[in-house]
Amino acid sequence: MGREVKRVDIHFDWPIGKVWFGYELGPVPCDLCYDREPPLECCPLCYREGRVYPKVEPPAGEGWQMWETVSEGSPISPVLDTAEGLARWLVDNNASAEGVRRATYEQWLAMIHEGWSPSLVLDQHWLRAEWRNAGSFYMKAGQDAEQADALDHACDYCEGKDKP
Repeated sequence: MGREVKRVDIHFDWPIGKVWFGYELGPVPCDLCYDREPPLECCPLCYREGRVYPKVEPPAGEGWQMWETVSEGSPISPVLDTAEGLARWLVDNNASAEGVRRATYEQWLAMIHEGWSPSLVLDQHWLRAEWRNAGSFYMKAGQDAEQADALDHACDYCEGKDKP
């Protein structure tokens, strides 16, 4: 995935960069397949594994918070009152939009209103790091970081030529 906006309680105070405990819960027996041998053929909960991994979301509310979703999931910003306040905080604090890339206020705001952004998309022979509604950069599969960086800068000017 990449980045995701969460609407959390305005007083939610989980440390930035720390994985939310509700995403690290261990497996529990599947309610539908518990004590069945073999498990149900088409279990919609555990897909024949016999166990499920519960996920507890942070407390919902009126606040705006940006989370990274590449690992298990952790906040990359504090909780703010408005989408515009969150976008401003992300710009002012040089927050990572994807990897080492940064974003403008307008790009952050567009992503916030979209709700999420993937980090990478593999499309035939292209590996594309895409920020929904805010721009993309591309590299061919197998390119190294230096080649990707050069292509990234070139794509800022090529207006879609040679891109998928």
